[in-house]
Amino acid sequence: MSDMDIDRHLRAKIADLTSECQGLRADFERECLDTDTVLRALGFEPKNCRTDGGSLALRELLGAIEHLDVMIRRAARHEERDEVLRELDDRTNQTWVGKRKRWAALVRAQDAELCVLTDALWKACGDDEAVVRDTIASQRGGA
Repeated sequence: MSDMDIDRHLRAKIADLTSECQGLRADFERECLDTDTVLRALGFEPKNCRTDGGSLALRELLGAIEHLDVMIRRAARHEERDEVLRELDDRTNQTWVGKRKRWAALVRAQDAELCVLTDALWKACGDDEAVVRDTIASQRGGA
């Protein structure tokens, strides 16, 4: 094999490797953009979810997702309470009118205090739903 043949072979190999590298770079950049799209869909700013080197800050991200889940569950509980109040305020059903009014008044009177206590319990338990559930069960006499 002559020097020209070796040179031609090396140039062809370099061209192949360069092309492969460009393809891999394009795939990598597409994956990064897709990941940023998912982060935005979850409500996170991608630049806040990455290290200085550009990798995902996975531990912090998973912690933020877990906290978001806790907040969504907490909001759902408040929505359930509001639905009960709406049902108690329903004036179209005349059955048990007096009792409904009394129950609604009791729920409203207790609600502010319950919210304060519930928030304090969540903070004390580190937003751990299992610990909160166990704490409530132990106070009710359950196990």
